[in-house]
Amino acid sequence: MSDNTLNTANNATTLTPVEDFNQVPGVEPVDYYEFFLSETSTISLLLNAFTERTVQSSIIFDRNNNRLLDPEERLYTQTAVLNTNGTINTTLGAGNYLIEVKPFSLDSTTSYRFSLELGITPTPASIPFDPGNTLNTAYNIGNLTGNRSYQQFVGVVDPVDYYQFSLADTSQINLQLSGITESGLRTSIISDQNNNGLIDNGERLFTDTATVNTNGTINTTLPAGNYFIEVQGDSANINTNYSLSLSNSTIPRPQAPKDFNQDNQTDILLTNPSEGLNKAWLMDGTNYVGEMNLPGLAGYRPMATADFNKDGNTDLLVNNPSNGWNLVWFLDGMNYLGGVGLPTAQGWEIKGAADFNGDGNVDILLNNTANNWNTVWFLGGENGATYTGYGNLPVADGWNITGVADFNGDGKVDILLNNPTEGWNTVWFLDGTDYIGYENLPSSPGWQSLGTGDFNGNGQPDIIMNNITEGWNSIWLMDGTNYTGFANLPNAPAGWEIAGMA
Repeated sequence: MSDNTLNTANNATTLTPVEDFNQVPGVEPVDYYEFFLSETSTISLLLNAFTERTVQSSIIFDRNNNRLLDPEERLYTQTAVLNTNGTINTTLGAGNYLIEVKPFSLDSTTSYRFSLELGITPTPASIPFDPGNTLNTAYNIGNLTGNRSYQQFVGVVDPVDYYQFSLADTSQINLQLSGITESGLRTSIISDQNNNGLIDNGERLFTDTATVNTNGTINTTLPAGNYFIEVQGDSANINTNYSLSLSNSTIPRPQAPKDFNQDNQTDILLTNPSEGLNKAWLMDGTNYVGEMNLPGLAGYRPMATADFNKDGNTDLLVNNPSNGWNLVWFLDGMNYLGGVGLPTAQGWEIKGAADFNGDGNVDILLNNTANNWNTVWFLGGENGATYTGYGNLPVADGWNITGVADFNGDGKVDILLNNPTEGWNTVWFLDGTDYIGYENLPSSPGWQSLGTGDFNGNGQPDIIMNNITEGWNSIWLMDGTNYTGFANLPNAPAGWEIAGMA
């Protein structure tokens, strides 16, 4: 006969397929059995009652291991009566569990008889160790490419799983949570933006829930960076296997936005506005090595460079200030391949081109010269130059926008600003079109910033500077927002000026 406390529970794994117990009234009103699982397993418990008296069986997990039955520790309960069995079929993770058998209502005058069957079928996970229960101990998938799939478990012994992955480029992420054996499982994509190992407000980006009959899915676009996946039950007593599937379809990002001769070096665009001529200074790092003529047209001035149609070549965004027309010229090196018109914007001046909303398409930053309002035109379409909408930015009175680049390495476009009166320079940090902070750069009275580009190959944007009085040109070498040195550039020939590299 089994014992009637958690401390004295019998070993349930020694049960024969059917055991018959005749409980003596008032002497042993409850029986406990204990069993251990070395890995995630499917549990089948069958309770037969041989009397008309109702018998109740429960599976228990002693969370705090105090050998007492505390609230929330009875996971599953079923009853049996003559000719009606009680069954519990569930999935449990590795750990110690107990089975409780007792009459549905205590009665000191009536005995009850029952038989108990326990089946255990291992359902091992697909990776050798369990994903961590914190961000700092997350299972590291590494750089996510192609398709990945993981079969795992969450439950009372393992309430949450975390996976970590990184993206090298803006990507379309498809996440599916399926194979649920017990309803009520949710998954989230998380960005630990301050790297503190905690999930702060706003860092849980997307969430969906899976049930036995419905998969949880998250389909979204994410910029390059580090992310976490969280899988956990909706309640404390959820115990379920699951299958987590991930796929990454890299969105081609604009290539070589400032490299006209395709040597993987940042070049510098110059324009002769009176003649309508354009050319590029070809660079080897910070060294001028030659020049290349580019298409030009009288009345049109280049405003920004980017790869709009994603063919790996640098294109030109040009503006006609007399009529406000804006055009994208598609180039192949120095060869004009065609163009496409954009909406006119009288009173607005183009300040740069970059992917602000992380969809893999180049967008356009504009400034209203009358009231200093700033806005972003979102682009898309087959050629990457179709207007699809806009987003407003803060006003920057007294400041000129002179460049767009990612200065803090979060995969989001930031804005370089210059105060021409004081010579101050600052960077606005953005999350899409939302301003989230700033950081000042060294002052440079008498100098103006003209644009950005990575000239020394350290993956950080550097800044092109021009001396307003002398016409000298220089590159500020940067590590994020930290100035690390400079390199001199040639003076522009008479009638020519650096068109900016925004």
